Amino acid sequence: MTNKGYEEKNLYTEHVVLKSSTTETNSWTDNAIDVSRYNTAIIIVDITAFDRTDLDELLTLEVEISYDNTNFIHRFTIVDEENEGDLVTTSGDPDRGKLKTTGTYTAFLNGDIGKYLRTKGTLEGTTPSVTLSIVCLLR
Repeated sequence: MTNKGYEEKNLYTEHVVLKSSTTETNSWTDNAIDVSRYNTAIIIVDITAFDRTDLDELLTLEVEISYDNTNFIHRFTIVDEENEGDLVTTSGDPDRGKLKTTGTYTAFLNGDIGKYLRTKGTLEGTTPSVTLSIVCLLR
């Protein structure tokens, strides 16, 4: 008989808080974390409040990686899959996939996750305000 709780606890070897619960009203870039010992990362974003007073407020949340902790490159954009639509086409709603509601969003990175990893948020709109926390599970 296996101890399922023990297996789940050891599935990921490190749990790092990238952003404690905070309210952002401007775009931001979080501090990078050293991920050089790992090859898999799961980014979990929990948005608990989103001010959409003018209905034009949006959040683009990117995961960036670096090999020298100075030059970062875009690795992944966390999207709202229910609002994603066809991201391949250039026609249609330019805001498709951008975050605009409360909820939990995830990004899974496997293989090349760089030596350093960080998140970057770009807020758009008339009066943007988002309350969120971001954690990273590493293996």
